[in-house]
Amino acid sequence: MNLVTLLKKVFTSGANFKDEKTRDQVFHFNFFAILFGIISAVSGIRHLLNNDFLSASVFLGLFAFILLVVLLPPFKKFPFGGLIIILLFEISAVYSFLFGERIPFGWIFILLFPFFSIKLLGTKNGTIHSIALAVLLITSYFLPFSGISAIISGSFLINFFLIYFLGLILIFLAEDNKKQQLNELIKQSEENVQELRHKNEFISDLSHQLRTSLSNIILVNNLIYNSSLDKNQKELIDTLRASTNNLLEAVNKIVNFSQPDLIIKKESFASFNLTETLGNIVNLFADKCEIRITLDVSPNIHNFLLGDPIKLKQIFLNLLQSILFSDGSLLIDEVIINVIPEKETKSEFKVLFNIDVKYSGSDRPNENSDVVTPRLKADFTNTAKLISYSGGQLNISQTGNTNVYSFILSYQKDLSKKSDEGSGKILIDEPKSVNLNQSNVLLVEDNLINQKIVILSLKNMVKNIDIASNGKEALEKFGTSKYDIILMDIQMPVMDGIVATKKIREIESSTNMQTPIIAITANALSGDRETCLAVGMNDYISKPFQVDILIQKMKNLLNKKAV
Repeated sequence: MNLVTLLKKVFTSGANFKDEKTRDQVFHFNFFAILFGIISAVSGIRHLLNNDFLSASVFLGLFAFILLVVLLPPFKKFPFGGLIIILLFEISAVYSFLFGERIPFGWIFILLFPFFSIKLLGTKNGTIHSIALAVLLITSYFLPFSGISAIISGSFLINFFLIYFLGLILIFLAEDNKKQQLNELIKQSEENVQELRHKNEFISDLSHQLRTSLSNIILVNNLIYNSSLDKNQKELIDTLRASTNNLLEAVNKIVNFSQPDLIIKKESFASFNLTETLGNIVNLFADKCEIRITLDVSPNIHNFLLGDPIKLKQIFLNLLQSILFSDGSLLIDEVIINVIPEKETKSEFKVLFNIDVKYSGSDRPNENSDVVTPRLKADFTNTAKLISYSGGQLNISQTGNTNVYSFILSYQKDLSKKSDEGSGKILIDEPKSVNLNQSNVLLVEDNLINQKIVILSLKNMVKNIDIASNGKEALEKFGTSKYDIILMDIQMPVMDGIVATKKIREIESSTNMQTPIIAITANALSGDRETCLAVGMNDYISKPFQVDILIQKMKNLLNKKAV
């Protein structure tokens, strides 16, 4: 660790910074202020010992004011704090010239002034203040009552300010070059992001096309296989099915190898009930694992909140998925989700989310080992990004046999609505179970071939199937007919499946009922499943799929006793 790194660590310890520029400003602010304060204090004490009480009061007063600037939070805001400390130095330097004061190390400190001025105020303003200080000092030197002219010669002053302006020019050029390099990096980064976006869109479109075609081939194979075929024909179909499965495996490998990083989708802003939102996520996992998951929302959070419920769902989907399924070597006994108001005002809640993961038996984590395994750390990367983009920070700690995952997010209160006050729960009507053969199904699919194949696969299994070619048609049919379950495609013209699902859930929010929705989509990239579940879909199946799996998912949702 070099000296500069060590000093930065000392002068910026115990603080959080939104970016490296702010950290750099705080470091130079503290460093400059402390040196300036020490010089002022030494000057004040020296004058006090010489019984020069006027100068002593000036420099000790300056020292006291510097302490206020350093310690009080309002002064630490940039560029305000930097401007105050720069002006104080300019005033003290002019005072020294007028009254012939030799500040200890003052000349060296003046030479350093352009550097700190530019660092604290930026290239333009810092240069202006550096030139202004030089002009003020030179003018002060030639005033008739200037005390410094009797102490130093004019030649010394000329040489000094030649060095001063040379240093200013070098610092200006260095900062300007640094700024240009930063702009180049930003431009290159934007180009890389754009290139990555195009690549991801290409992979997504290619995957969608391949999966749609493979899905049709597999479903048609199944229909033909179950028809009246002789032995040789069935062997041919078996070979075709095996080849299709091999092709599907190759597509999956391509997608997995090239899957994009987390893409932050456009934020939604809506009124939502926190308990209901998290309860739906917990129910999704409760059906898929035997681990006990407990949701405990503080009764003090009885307002509906205004914010982005979809992003909150994505955060919990990613977290719980990573915790419960990413590392099978650890034996989890229980997961407890605590939701507590960290800070409350008349219009806002800061909510603390704590996920306590308790381990049991010999597989519990060692207290002296890392809190999470490397596999989990990799899985948490996207979740940490989501939380960061939402204004929070994911913290992970370990106490005994419990891992604790926590973060804080801010939401506005929706004062026009209230949930079941004092209980932390919302009451939802339990839907009646429906047998699959008595179910009324809405299939939302824009591809005519896909429509025909799904209808051929399900027509003998259900009571009725209605077709909608896009999300807009689905909303119209949903408004006029009652459906027991909806099979929703994602990529469609006019209105896609994500938007259609959001609107359906908004319509249902006033009825306390939810129609089960299964996403049937060729989208199978990283995050697609989480996005579907986050907007309110109950399950997800990617193309190509086996009809038996779809039927089982439909039965599970139709026979479910709770939303």
